[in-house]
Amino acid sequence: MLFRSYCTAAIATTLVTPQALAASTSASASTGVEKNKNLRGGDYVAASANKQHHLALQEEDVFTFLVADVQYEDGVTASSRNRNLQGQGNSQGRGNGRGNSPNKPEHTINVQDAHGLIYEIEEGSGDTAGVKSGAKVILPSQAFRNTNGKINLGGGSLKSKKPKKNQKRDLLQEDESATDVHRHLATTGPKTVVAVRVVAANNAAYNKANEAGLSDDVFGTNGDAFNLKTGYEQCSHGQLTINPGGSDYGINNGVTTITVDTAASSGNDEAMRNAVTAQINAQFGVSNPTEIADYWMYCLPPNVMNGIAYAFINSWQSVYSNEWCNFPSAQIHEVGHNFGYGHSNEGSQDYGDQSGMMGYSYSQDEGPVMCFNAAKTWQTGWMNNGKQVNMNIGGSGATDNCLETDITGQADYDIDLDQTIIVKMNKPSGRDLFLMYNKKTGINSGTLEGGNTVMVVEADSEGTAYGESWLVGKLGAGASKTFADYLGDGSGRDLVITVPSINDGKAQVKIDFDGLCDRTMAPTTSPCGNPSQKQVSVQITTDDYPEETSWTLKKVGSCAGQIDPNLSSPTYASKNTVQPIFEQCVDKGQYQFTINDAYGDGMCCGYGTGSFRVLYGDKDVTSVSVKTRLRVRRHLRSTQLPCACPQHSRQILQHPILQVLRQLSPQNPTTANPTPVPTKNPTAFPTNPPTNLPTNAPVNPPTATPTSVPTSPPTALPTTPPTPAPSAPLTPAPTNGGGAGPQEAVFDSGYGVPRCANTGSSCDSLALLNGKGTMTNGNELNRSNTNQNGATCSDGNGGTYLDDESIEQITVTAGDIVSGSPVPSGDFIVEGGRAYVTVKVWCWETGASDTADIYLTNDASSPDWQPLASIACPGGGSQTIRYAFDVPQGTNQSIRVNFRYNGSPSTCSNGSYDDHDDLIFTVKEDLNATPSPTPVPTLPPTPMPTNKAPSGPQTASYDLALGAPKCTVGSSCDSGALLNGRGSITPVEPNQPNTLNSCTDGSSGSYHEDESIDKIVVSRASGGLDDLTEGDVVTISATVWCWNTGSDDNIDFYYASDASNPVWTKIGERQQCPGGGIQTVTASYTLPQGAIQAVRANLMYGSNNPSADSCVSGNYDDTDDLVITVKPNPTLQGAAAAASPSKNDDVQGTIVDGLKDIDADSKKKELMEKNKSTSA
Repeated sequence: MLFRSYCTAAIATTLVTPQALAASTSASASTGVEKNKNLRGGDYVAASANKQHHLALQEEDVFTFLVADVQYEDGVTASSRNRNLQGQGNSQGRGNGRGNSPNKPEHTINVQDAHGLIYEIEEGSGDTAGVKSGAKVILPSQAFRNTNGKINLGGGSLKSKKPKKNQKRDLLQEDESATDVHRHLATTGPKTVVAVRVVAANNAAYNKANEAGLSDDVFGTNGDAFNLKTGYEQCSHGQLTINPGGSDYGINNGVTTITVDTAASSGNDEAMRNAVTAQINAQFGVSNPTEIADYWMYCLPPNVMNGIAYAFINSWQSVYSNEWCNFPSAQIHEVGHNFGYGHSNEGSQDYGDQSGMMGYSYSQDEGPVMCFNAAKTWQTGWMNNGKQVNMNIGGSGATDNCLETDITGQADYDIDLDQTIIVKMNKPSGRDLFLMYNKKTGINSGTLEGGNTVMVVEADSEGTAYGESWLVGKLGAGASKTFADYLGDGSGRDLVITVPSINDGKAQVKIDFDGLCDRTMAPTTSPCGNPSQKQVSVQITTDDYPEETSWTLKKVGSCAGQIDPNLSSPTYASKNTVQPIFEQCVDKGQYQFTINDAYGDGMCCGYGTGSFRVLYGDKDVTSVSVKTRLRVRRHLRSTQLPCACPQHSRQILQHPILQVLRQLSPQNPTTANPTPVPTKNPTAFPTNPPTNLPTNAPVNPPTATPTSVPTSPPTALPTTPPTPAPSAPLTPAPTNGGGAGPQEAVFDSGYGVPRCANTGSSCDSLALLNGKGTMTNGNELNRSNTNQNGATCSDGNGGTYLDDESIEQITVTAGDIVSGSPVPSGDFIVEGGRAYVTVKVWCWETGASDTADIYLTNDASSPDWQPLASIACPGGGSQTIRYAFDVPQGTNQSIRVNFRYNGSPSTCSNGSYDDHDDLIFTVKEDLNATPSPTPVPTLPPTPMPTNKAPSGPQTASYDLALGAPKCTVGSSCDSGALLNGRGSITPVEPNQPNTLNSCTDGSSGSYHEDESIDKIVVSRASGGLDDLTEGDVVTISATVWCWNTGSDDNIDFYYASDASNPVWTKIGERQQCPGGGIQTVTASYTLPQGAIQAVRANLMYGSNNPSADSCVSGNYDDTDDLVITVKPNPTLQGAAAAASPSKNDDVQGTIVDGLKDIDADSKKKELMEKNKSTSA
C-alpha cells in the first residue's frame, strides 16, 4: 500500500530568542524541576488557561514567518477542516491530494518562535502580503493569541525585518539563533536525529515499537537493513551520515519518550506538537530542541493527525502518525522536506513520480529501496564532484546547446571514474529540465517507475532550493522527446532529447537545442583558433548588491613561453540579473579563479539569488552552487602547483573560494615544459653555497683560537670566553643538513599531511590546510591532512568557509613564549630545546563554543599522540592560538590540532563542524651530543636562578591530563574565558565540567539568567609581580552570575595542594551572592607546599551540601577548578612538622615547625576577617 505525505511547505530559517510565545504553549507538562524554580530561564511551563488567551505580544519580538501548503485526501475539501493527510480515503492508498473538488490545497500562515513553537496566524486578522516564507518578521503591537490558539494580528500588518545595506552583518548577528545558524541545512556531512515516542494525557501513546525497536527502524541499531540512516548514507555515497542524537543528554540510541498532558483527539496534532517541544525544552534544560540534535521526529499516538506524516521545509521537525514513524519511505520523505526537498509530481498528479522518495510513501518496513529523481539529486549536491553537466541552453559554451554523452546510473557512482550522472538544461526563466538514467539496481533496485529508462523532470528554483518537480519524460532505447520553443521566447527553437541506445549499464543520450548538434558545433571544434588554447567562460548572476561582486582569473605557476592573461571582471551595476557571458581564449594550463563579495556576506540568498558559473573549454568546473557566502581567502602560492604535465589527471582542485582549473596537456606534449623546471633549480642552488660557506669560516678560527685560549684562561676566563666561544661551533652547523632558516611544508603523500623534510628554525603549513573537508566554499586540499600511518581522522563537512570552524595554518617555531609573547630563537628546532606551535583558526561567532586540542608525537612514522593543551578560541573570526612545549627526542615529529565545536578533548572528534590537521616537522638532534667548550657552562649556572625576573600574570590554558585550566608559574593565574558558562547550557562551557574529579554541572536554566561561574583568578593578596610561592597569602576571585537577587545562591571555595591527587580543603565559611547578575566573590588562604595546586569554586542554588569529593549536584549548580603552579619556598622545604593535623589545617594549609597551632589560630582570624570584609 502506498500513501502520500501531508507536507507543510514552509521554509524555517534561523531564529532570535524572543520572550513572546515562550510561556504560551498549550502544553502543561510537568517540568520536574526544583521547587520555586518553575518560572526561570530555560524551564518551560505551560501557561494556565486564563493566561494564555489574549496574550499580548511585544512589538520588537522577531519571529520566523512560515507558509504551510496543506494537502488533503481524496474527497475531503479544505472547508471540512479535518486536516486529513493523504492516502486514507482511497482503496489503492493513493490520491491526487486535492480531493475530488477543484479546490486547491489550503495555505496556512504561521510564525515560529525561538523555542521551536509554531503558531498559525488567524486568516483575515491582518496583512501579511508580500512577506516571503522564511523571512524574519515583527508582529504588530496589537497582536495577541486568541482562544482558539491562533495568533490574531489585530488588524495590523506583519513587518519584515529588513536591514539597510550597511546593517547586513549586524542584523545577521542580531537576529539569528546561534543554534540554527550552526545547523546548516546542507545535505552533506554528519547530521544528528532524535525520534520521540509521544505519550498523551489520556494514556494514548505511540504504540508501534518500544525505544529499542524504534531506534532499530530509524538507525538500524539492531540490524535493520533499510531505514532513514542507511537510505541517506547509501544514496549520498557516504557524503551524508545520519547519527542518533542526544547522547550528551542521556538519550540512548537516538530515541526518547516524552509524556504530555495534551489530549489525543482528532486534529489536535498542532497542540500536541508544541506540547512535546515545550516538554523537551523543560526536561533537558534547553531553550530549543536543536541544541540537542539537528533534526527531530515526533511519533504521535494514532488518530491525532488523521493522516500519516508532515514536515516543515528547511526546518528541524517532522511529525508522524504512529506506525508511519517506522516506515523508511516516510522517514526519508519527511526528513527530505527538512533538508529542503519539494514533492515529486507527475503531470497533474501530486506525489505521482514514483521513481524516488519524494513521491508517495509506502507502508513497507524494508523498502522500497530507491533514492531521488534527477532534480532532487541535483539539489543534494552529492554529484558536485564532476559528475553533473550544466547546459546553459542558448549560451555560447561548447556544451551549452549540444551534448552527446553516456549517462551512468546513480547506483554505479564511483568517485574515481569519469562519469556523467545528471544533466541540467538551464534556461533564463521558468522551470529547468533535469535528466538521469534510472538504472534499477543496487541502491535504486526498488524504484517503482521508469526503471532502466532515462527520466526527464522539470523543477522550480533552479534545482538548488526548495521547489517541486514534475516527471515529464520516460525514454527507453530509441525514444526521443521534443520540448517545443524551449526558451519560451517565441523563436520556435526546440530542445530534443534522444536516447539512441542503452547498453552495458549506461544510456547514450543526445541533447540538441535548435539543431546545433548537426550544424555549427561539432564536439571536436574549438572556439579558439590556436589548438594550444582553451576558452574560459564566466557567467555571473548578481544579487541585490551587484557592485560588491568581482572576480579574477590568473595563471598559476607560469611556465616558459606561457602568458598570464590576468583576466578580471567588469563592474556590475544591474542587480538580480544574468550578466553577459565573459569569454576569453587562454593558453592551456592551470588557472586560479577567485570570486569576491566585497561586503563579505556572499551572493546568496538573503539579499538576492546570486550565483556564478565557469567553463574551461567544454567542462563545467563550478564545483559548488554558490548560493552561500563567498570570501576571498588568499591566492595559492605559485610554487605549490606545477605547470600542466602529462601525468596530471583532469580534475578540479577545490580550494577555499578558489577554483583552480587543471587541464591535461595535448596528447603529444613537448618536453619543453618538464625539462627546464627541474634542471635549473637543482643545479644552481647546491653549487655556490656549499663552496663558499665552509671555505672562509673554518680556516681562521682553528688556528687562532687554540693557541691563545690556554695561555690566559685563569685570569681572563670571565671576560674572554663569551666572545670567542660562539664563533667556533656555529660555523660548521649549516653543513649538517641546511641552514637554520624557516622551512615551508609541502604535501607528503606517504604520510598524507604537510611536512617539512629539512631542519630549520620553523616549519609552516602555509595554505595547505586552508578550509575543512568539503565544507561549502572551503574544500580543503588533500583532505583530511591527518597522518595515514596512524588512524586517519575525517573532517566534518558542516558549515560555510569563514563562517564556521576551520584550521587555516599550523606553524612550529624554535623558541618560547614569555609573558604571553612568542620569542623565536632563530635557531633550529632541536631535541631538548623549546618550541611553540602557532595555530591560525577561524572561530564561529564569538568563539565561545570552539576549542583547539593540541597534541604532539615524537615519531610521525608511528604516532602516539600526547596531549599538550586544549585552548578555547579567544574570540570570533580569524584567531591565533599559541602554545610552548619542550621538544622531546626524535627527529621526525608531528603536531596534531583537533579543532572542535563543543564536545570533549580528543585526537579525533566527530562533530560535523570539527576540523583535524597534522603538520610533520624535522627536529635537529640534541646539541648536547656534540661536546661544547668546558669553561662556558661552569660559571653561569649559579647566579642565573637567583636573578631570574618574575614571570608576571598568567592566563590559563586547558590541561587535557588534568581536565581543568592550568597556569604556569606567575604572579597570578586567570582562567580567562575557559570557565565561561555552565555545562551544556548554550553557549556551552568549554571543556565542561572543568573539574579535576569530573563533577557534573547542572543543565537547567539559561546563560546569564541562571547561575554560572564565568571566571576564577588567583593572585597574591599583597599584590606585586612576584611569582606565587609556597607560604604566600593569596586571594581567589570568582566572577559569577547569580540568579534573581542572588539571595538564593551560595558559594563555597576549596583548595588542594596536589592537583594530580586532590584532597579538597574548604576555605572559610559559605558565602551568599552579594546581588543578582554578574558578581565577584572572593576568599583568601595561604598556599601550602606543592608545585601543582588547585582551587575550586562551588556555586549552588539553595543550601546544597557537597558530596565527599566536594562536588555539588543541583540542576542549577556549577563547579569549576583552576590549577596553579607554585614556586618552592626554600625556608619551608623539609620543615613541615610531622605531627598530627591541627584542627585549623583547613584554613591555614602547611604550618612550619612547633608553632603550628598558634600560627594557625592567628592566620585563621586574619583570613576570617578578610573573607568577611570581601563578602560584605
